[in-house]
Amino acid sequence: MASLQLLRFHGLAWKLVQPHVQFFRLLSYFTSVLELSLTECHFQRVELVLRMIDALPHLERLKMTCVTFASPHKAAMPCASSLSKSLSLKNIAIVGCYGNGSSVRPFDPNLYQGILGIYIAYPNIEKIKIDLTYFLSYVQFMQFVSTCHFAQEVHIIGEPNWGHADTVNSVDILPIILATGSTAPAHVRIEESSCACISQLLDLASLYCQFQNVYIELKENPSEEFQLQLFNTLQTSGPPQTYLAWSSLEHANYLFPDVVANMTKKSLFALFAEVPLSQHCIQQALMSILPYTPRSWVNDFHITFSLQTPIGSLESLDTLVEEHASVNVLHAMLWQHPFCIQSVDVHITFGFTETTPALHNDSIVAAMSALVTSFVILLFRPWIRKGILTLRFPDGSEMIPGTYSI
Repeated sequence: MASLQLLRFHGLAWKLVQPHVQFFRLLSYFTSVLELSLTECHFQRVELVLRMIDALPHLERLKMTCVTFASPHKAAMPCASSLSKSLSLKNIAIVGCYGNGSSVRPFDPNLYQGILGIYIAYPNIEKIKIDLTYFLSYVQFMQFVSTCHFAQEVHIIGEPNWGHADTVNSVDILPIILATGSTAPAHVRIEESSCACISQLLDLASLYCQFQNVYIELKENPSEEFQLQLFNTLQTSGPPQTYLAWSSLEHANYLFPDVVANMTKKSLFALFAEVPLSQHCIQQALMSILPYTPRSWVNDFHITFSLQTPIGSLESLDTLVEEHASVNVLHAMLWQHPFCIQSVDVHITFGFTETTPALHNDSIVAAMSALVTSFVILLFRPWIRKGILTLRFPDGSEMIPGTYSI
């Protein structure tokens, strides 16, 4: 057992019975264990978990899945010995039970106090992963976050059981934050939550104004209202923030891009997926994000278009590249855009969906690249003339400032 690093317990039933008198002493022999996993375990009080943690001197990671506590009183207070032990514990994950793809919340009224007791007991924790199903209300979640100021990274998952109408404004929340005198965690990651839930969490981020890194993974196609909220969050981003990103598991709407904003490197990336191969669709995508790009800190702007390949022949495509009033509107936007005025480096890359069989035919790829080139030069004429735009095409060819003119 000298090399054992992972120790798992499943189905411990310690709500009505006590562990064997020698259990914790024997557990302390597992000095090499770095990770403790508790699944579907039920305890009388949180002190039993704290004693398990303290018995493993080199424990670094604790994962609790579908764990409950029976005691509503002692669970809120960590045992005294835990405050001086297990200084190696850096990473805690507490998640709900999952079945058929959905989170099942154990309706234990003492659970919140138990979780809070664990976090309070170990101030050296750097990473926290928590399931929203464990919180009874948005206010309770806010109270919890305000106690996690010592953690550098908070990973939030799941869908809460509180109603999305349970929205709390800053007037209600601010006293909670001020009472703790705490700062927000530096890194926040949100996954497996609905757009309605993420919207509330973004309100939390805007209230703190201190989250340095925020990553959001969207599990559903966002509404126009939620897209606007994300774009507004992007537009107002900047110091002390260093990173803001979101991505979609489903790219049902080609007008809504995945975004990575790196304030430290002063770069902004936008990926438009499954864009129909037409001048009009590319133009629509551009006009969906350009009004919301930050104006103060971006030095490099990268856009990638992942284009759909045609189902029929290339001749069936709408390949018109003649000027229309809508193109003139785009040109006016490009000329007046801060990136043009400030001479920001702009990189635009065009590619095709990798799973498309047509990509194995060099002649088809060349023909599609020529088609893209024909209407791209029209669309981006202002930035090409300004000399700030680098273009990359599906066949690997490039147009670099200083090497072309129109």
